[in-house]
Amino acid sequence: PPPPPPPPVAANHTVSFDGLTQFMQLPNINSVRAMSMWIYIYSDQPDTNPMLLDAKDGHPEAYFAKTTIGTLWGIMKINNGQTAKSWDNILKDQWIHFYIETQFTLNIIQNSMLFARRFGTSQFLKARLAQLEFWNRPLTNSETLTISAGYNLDGPADMLDALYTIEDGSGRYVREQTGRAENAQLYPVEKSTWLSDDAPQASGWHMISLFYP
Repeated sequence: PPPPPPPPVAANHTVSFDGLTQFMQLPNINSVRAMSMWIYIYSDQPDTNPMLLDAKDGHPEAYFAKTTIGTLWGIMKINNGQTAKSWDNILKDQWIHFYIETQFTLNIIQNSMLFARRFGTSQFLKARLAQLEFWNRPLTNSETLTISAGYNLDGPADMLDALYTIEDGSGRYVREQTGRAENAQLYPVEKSTWLSDDAPQASGWHMISLFYP
């Protein structure tokens, strides 16, 4: 039989969004077919329609909010369990592994996608983020099972379009680890909130950059 996977790698930092003013702006990321993250979403949201993602300029259907979800998004899994694409099906007040596929290839234009805010409005998201990944193909059920259990994928590094391990610990930039995309930026600059020893260690943790040569 194949050897068991390596033990999960604990993370040291997360970034927090207060649901009032804080958000993250994503750079140009090409050929996206799936996205995954470790995230903690609070049930007590300051806004009545919290916004996980919003986009403009060429991909208007890439939004994901409590009351409406764009047609870009397809299969959704929470902790590797496939579920109907709905805000109500996202578990709150706990760390979860969130995975969602696109129904067609998404090319994110520079600064045209926001995490935890809707463009031009006061709609934000109260949450903590521990890792964010963009994939250039949908993952198999076995692959999503592996990463949602907190282990590294045994696969080619070029599966990843972008990887944000959220390990910077301070500052306005969230560093991208593959070299295929630029850093993400946190706003407002003077209010970036980094937390230490706050990662989802109890439920497992993975750092996909470990399978790079």
